[in-house]
Amino acid sequence: MFNAPPLQTTPKSGPADDGARLIAEVRRALSTPGLTPEQVRAVSRLAETAAHILSRNRADARQARLIEEMRDEADRRRRMLDGALWAARSGLWECRISDERLDWSAGVYDLFGFAPGRRMHRQEALELYAAASLDVLERARSHALTSGGRFGFEAEITTAKGVRRWIRVSGVAERENGVPTRLYGLKQDVTEERELADETRRLAEIDALTGLANRRMFDERLADCARDGRSALLLVDLDGFKHVNDTLGHALGDACLQEAARRLERACRGAALVARIGGDEFAVLHGDWSAAERMARRTVEALRITVERDGARLGLGGSVGLARSDGGTAADWFSRADRALYAAKGAGRGAFRAFDPAVSGPVSPLRLVG
Repeated sequence: MFNAPPLQTTPKSGPADDGARLIAEVRRALSTPGLTPEQVRAVSRLAETAAHILSRNRADARQARLIEEMRDEADRRRRMLDGALWAARSGLWECRISDERLDWSAGVYDLFGFAPGRRMHRQEALELYAAASLDVLERARSHALTSGGRFGFEAEITTAKGVRRWIRVSGVAERENGVPTRLYGLKQDVTEERELADETRRLAEIDALTGLANRRMFDERLADCARDGRSALLLVDLDGFKHVNDTLGHALGDACLQEAARRLERACRGAALVARIGGDEFAVLHGDWSAAERMARRTVEALRITVERDGARLGLGGSVGLARSDGGTAADWFSRADRALYAAKGAGRGAFRAFDPAVSGPVSPLRLVG
């Protein structure tokens, strides 16, 4: 009797090798003459096993390709996200409530000046915040943990490398069964944005020619000081400037205004504000009325300027009008100082006068200087 080759049904190697081996055995068995029905059934079972293994191999290959494609897509999206965060000078952050452990992306490590991958605790990061910003952070965090929802704020930090930065922090509190479990969100470097805003604000408040405060800033501060009842307002007008400007030219006139501004700042050290409010008009705000007379005298003396060009010799001077705030409106206060200024100019220029509300006339002579 013919003996069919023994069937090995227990694989000893990988699925691909098993499939090839079983196919070879099926082919060898089918080529054997004189098979019994039992042997035919055994060969049939062997063929079914081979077909199953081949099918599983093809499915595994498709699944492997799909997994690899998904992995590639995830990597592509991660690289895209990392690139977008880097371009925006941003990074992702997470803080676990249970142990205050921080989990940062590379961008946040860079923002704070730490080496990527370092194990971080919340207290280490808090030490880098400016005091005022730390207070803002704690209030925002407390509100988020209590009420939930999103939060955001801007904060000043000094990095671990000693670099001063402004960052914008946005985040959300996550809860499980009503209990906060973590905070997470985005941190972004907004230093350049803040510096640009500060510079824009400075340009909006500063006189470009002299570097003093401009009329807009003066008006804002005047309104603030008008209510306190103890501040002094000095209005200063250059005597003889129009003649200098018309005779020696606008370039030299501008140089005279710049020199007058420097002298005025020196004479009014300690003032709350020194501003150029018009062509050759200046204003000084001081928080102490008792210092006004001394400051006015120094101003008149400091603004005695002699200008020479091509043999021409011209002189500049300054007249000053003073008024004390009385809790009224800024417009009334300015008007009183303006009336005192006109009185000083009418007294011969190179002088200062103070407005006295106790006198029925517009001004009361305080002292004539020069």
